[in-house]
Amino acid sequence: MKNFAVIAALLMPATPIYADISDRVSVTNCKFNEIINQWMDCSITNHTDTAILSVEVKHIYTQEGRAVPWVDTTNEPRPYSTGKIAGGVEPGETIEHLVRTPGISSRADVEIVDFQVTPIKATLANGEILE
Repeated sequence: MKNFAVIAALLMPATPIYADISDRVSVTNCKFNEIINQWMDCSITNHTDTAILSVEVKHIYTQEGRAVPWVDTTNEPRPYSTGKIAGGVEPGETIEHLVRTPGISSRADVEIVDFQVTPIKATLANGEILE
């Protein structure tokens, strides 16, 4: 039985631990896109010295008075992403761009939901990864 537990632990994927990198890349002012389902319009700001090619984020959507968030992607194995950003985001630049989202329940009133979209990984133009 002891060997089974060790084998099971080795075969289980590790829970990803993502760090907030908002000090280097900001993702703010996110609102659901009215035309393209499963995407949000967000402001992305580059606080680094190198252009950014793409950004990956985690989503937590809460609402006052609800014990369970509408969405929480913290422990999902694959983060949501902007995809490659045409022209990138230059140092100091802020752009408006689409960010993939898991969506939200039709029961949620998006006017009062608090959308927390946190950057957790970015690919720089030089190929380096910010995590």
